[in-house]
Amino acid sequence: MPIYCDSFPASRPESLEGMSTGKYSLSIAGHSFDTWVITRYAEGPYVKILQMNDDVDLSGTGWVNQNGTWADGEVTAYSGKLHTDIINSLTDNTNKFCFRVTGQGDALNNNGAGTSGWIMNDNSALARWGTGNRPSSYKIQHDITSDGTWDYYWDYTDDNRGDCYSDPRHWYHDHNYFGSGALPSGASEAICYDWGTNELQSNLHWLGYPAGSSGGNIQTGDGSGEGVALFILWT
Repeated sequence: MPIYCDSFPASRPESLEGMSTGKYSLSIAGHSFDTWVITRYAEGPYVKILQMNDDVDLSGTGWVNQNGTWADGEVTAYSGKLHTDIINSLTDNTNKFCFRVTGQGDALNNNGAGTSGWIMNDNSALARWGTGNRPSSYKIQHDITSDGTWDYYWDYTDDNRGDCYSDPRHWYHDHNYFGSGALPSGASEAICYDWGTNELQSNLHWLGYPAGSSGGNIQTGDGSGEGVALFILWT
């Protein structure tokens, strides 16, 4: 059985201030539910909204495995999703998300040890889940050990480069070689990715550091032993 950090519903992010990362009972957009919450970052708590695994389609608006095993850890090899009402409430009020991976057989996010954070630089709200979007200005951050410190970052500006992948667009996607920031020595800023309904298809080079370079056309979340955990900042 999972151990809850708090057995009472948290109805606002301030109620998690000073609490440990872990599984919580929350109340958002009129729904009460259990999910994992990352609290280690200064900007506030990140709520786990879904986890991709074994090619399960998460495009629907309803729950997938409500309060299931997928919510028992930060990133695991199970699939599940919150109700889209909750996800929309979160995305409509923030410009930040983060994700973790496991079992992908690639260096992405330091072989799964790290966390990748994304910020829309124009302060616009995140696109709703189920709405394709190619952002024009955004930052990618990398916490290489998931200890709560963003170690590296790169600010990307649209360079009108053609997309790498032909999958139907479900959320954010881009192909970009342009920008500025602070990367690991010798790292390439070139990236290409597509958030699908069942997997993250990516070539995210420097987000493999220090395990190595994340390779091309990596499909994470479509295998039974893989997981992509997506978190939205709760403001």
